[in-house]
Amino acid sequence: MKRLFLILVVMAFAVSSAVAKGEEKKAPKCTITLADGKTVSGYWIDMKTKKRSVGEFNIVPTIIAMTIADTPDAKTGTDYNADDAVRFVAREGKDSVEYLSLYGQKPMTKPINLKASKYKSFWLVGYKKNGIIGFKGTEIQVFPGKNALTGHAEFNNSSQSACFYCLEGENVVVPYWSSTEAVSIGAKNTLRYSFERFPKVVEYVNKKEFKMKMINEDPIGFLDKVAELK
Repeated sequence: MKRLFLILVVMAFAVSSAVAKGEEKKAPKCTITLADGKTVSGYWIDMKTKKRSVGEFNIVPTIIAMTIADTPDAKTGTDYNADDAVRFVAREGKDSVEYLSLYGQKPMTKPINLKASKYKSFWLVGYKKNGIIGFKGTEIQVFPGKNALTGHAEFNNSSQSACFYCLEGENVVVPYWSSTEAVSIGAKNTLRYSFERFPKVVEYVNKKEFKMKMINEDPIGFLDKVAELK
């Protein structure tokens, strides 16, 4: 599971990294399925991102559009917004990555009520089994600090790994883990909150035998237990 996930992450950011560094790297082949059922194939040359709040996570960098070109060495292409799409798949050699276009959980709402935000984003699939889909992303933590040169107070940003999930047939993604939450006091509370609609999962998390390190080592793999108990 960990090796597969590493492949997904590497491929997911290969395009944006190459563009940012000005590297001459051929874009991977891709296919996007639009909301009207039509498909468009080409080459994945870029993506557009936007920071949004998702559930209790205040700042999540989300992908709002994929840029597809007719040739692998093109500098410009057509943007396809997440709001107008269903699925996006890119392939490079034997490896592939899949994104689903879904809504994030509406901020200031409880996952048990499953209310959607206003806009869709592309979510990187890292797990798909027994009716559960898991996604990997990042969360940005903002914290007060001090400028080393001027001594003035300022806010600093720190990007942390984060995981999300939804059930097959649903269109709302719920956050359930971040590397920051994993080491914080009351870290179990986030899991209880995120999986409140599955009483057996909450019961499992509440057991003394359950330690956060059990999920921290493989947060996506934790969905195996959720699938078993839900």
